[in-house]
Amino acid sequence: MDVLQLSASLVLLTHSVYNFKLASTIINETSNANIADYRRNLSNRQRRTFDKAAKETVRMKGSTRGKLDIIRNVNEISPQEFNDLFKINKNLNQEGVRYSFAPDGKGFLLNGEVQTTGAELRASVQHNQGGNVLGKVSQPIPGSHAGSGRLQLGGVNQVSRLIGPLPTSHPRQEPSTYAAGVFALELSSVIVGGVVFVLEKYGRIIFEHVINAESFESLINTMANQLDPEVFDYIMKLTRTFMDSMLEELTSVLKFYISTESVLYRILVYIVRNFANIPFSVIADHTGEIIAAVRAYFISLNPNAFPGLLQRCPNCIGYFSICPL
Repeated sequence: MDVLQLSASLVLLTHSVYNFKLASTIINETSNANIADYRRNLSNRQRRTFDKAAKETVRMKGSTRGKLDIIRNVNEISPQEFNDLFKINKNLNQEGVRYSFAPDGKGFLLNGEVQTTGAELRASVQHNQGGNVLGKVSQPIPGSHAGSGRLQLGGVNQVSRLIGPLPTSHPRQEPSTYAAGVFALELSSVIVGGVVFVLEKYGRIIFEHVINAESFESLINTMANQLDPEVFDYIMKLTRTFMDSMLEELTSVLKFYISTESVLYRILVYIVRNFANIPFSVIADHTGEIIAAVRAYFISLNPNAFPGLLQRCPNCIGYFSICPL
């Protein structure tokens, strides 16, 4: 009798798990199809805003629940709503506010807290009509949901460590030379091993040369999840030092733009490859070596740097070299 009852329980459990997995698959496949169809009918401007809201929704709610919230909204929201948000995107970045789809299919959530519509928000921000919608936002940008699938490293879902700025917390206007979203990142903080680091303390030169805010944020989150606090702080300071001392020379030689993300990434890769599981005090003793190695990497991107290593092109009169990436 015990064996029979155990077998029956296992059958029911297996059946339930299978049904759950099947339901999740159906939800994902249906959601992806519906979202793709809706997105296809939007203009380029509307599509950019829709993608931003969709990514933020999945980041906050996780893949399955986030996609359900998106589906609820695409059945209710007019494409004009995305035009309204596009018009005030810079204002939202300045205030450290992100928008996601509301769970009831009726508009957007600001920092996961204040519900509004695109029309209401634009009227408030751009035309000072109605209530002060942004003034109601009291929470920073929420962290990522563990099931959002963002920043997957080695199959493990990583959680965002960034703490967004509070509205009206910045004492200055966004520099006109900053890429979209960079100013909000500069005013943010990051938690590394329980230690909070204020990003703007690392100097404006780091943020002036960020090309893509999302790529820079991904690097920061990756470092926060993988490194000890002192190593994180060291790499950020070393990036600032490299940008201060090497950027002008490298730009004049290479004749192309060098972004903060590329410098930060090359420093991180060199340290991970050469100083894994080594105490921080030892890494700090090799600061000159690290800077020299990263500089050599960028110099190697110059096809005219080492004539002896150049190869003659068999199809034209020019020369070329192959550099490691």
